[in-house]
Amino acid sequence: MLTFHAKKDSQNGYAFPFHDSAYGVFEHMLGIDESPIFAEPERRYPLIILAHGAAAHGIYEVEHAHKLASHGYIVAVIFYGDERSINTANPYEYAGFLRPLITQAVLDSILQSDTFSSHVDVDNIGISGHSFGGFTALAISGAKIQDQANSVSDPRIKEGTPR
Repeated sequence: MLTFHAKKDSQNGYAFPFHDSAYGVFEHMLGIDESPIFAEPERRYPLIILAHGAAAHGIYEVEHAHKLASHGYIVAVIFYGDERSINTANPYEYAGFLRPLITQAVLDSILQSDTFSSHVDVDNIGISGHSFGGFTALAISGAKIQDQANSVSDPRIKEGTPR
C-alpha cells in the first residue's frame, strides 16, 4: 500500500505525490480546518463534479480541476475507489448505479455543508468525466446504461460532459 503524506510549503501548496507528474503542485489546497477563500464571498458559483476513469483516482484530475477553478467554478473531484467495489463481471452496472449514488452523496454533502452550500449556484451544477467517468457523467445526467430503466440520475445536475 502506498501512503502519501503531503507536506505543505506556504508559498507553493502541496507537492504532487508522483515524481513524473507534469502538474507538480496542488495550489490553494485546503489544509485541516482551513476555509476556502472566494473571490466574491456573497456570490454563488457554478459547481462542476469531476469523475475519473476506471481504477484511477481524482488526483489525475488536478490539472483539469485547476483550469476549471481558474475560470470561476467550484470543483469537486471524487475518488470512487473502483478497485474496492467494482463488479468486474459487469463494470457498466457499477457505472450506471453505484458511481451515480456516490456522486449524489457527494453533491448532497456539498449542498448541506456550512462551508460550501451558500456559495453554490444550485441552478448551475454539472459533471465532467473521463473514460469510465464519462459513463458516470452520462448515467447521472439521465442516460440509461444498457437500457436499464432504473438507472440512477440526479435532476440537480444540468450538464454532463464525457471527455
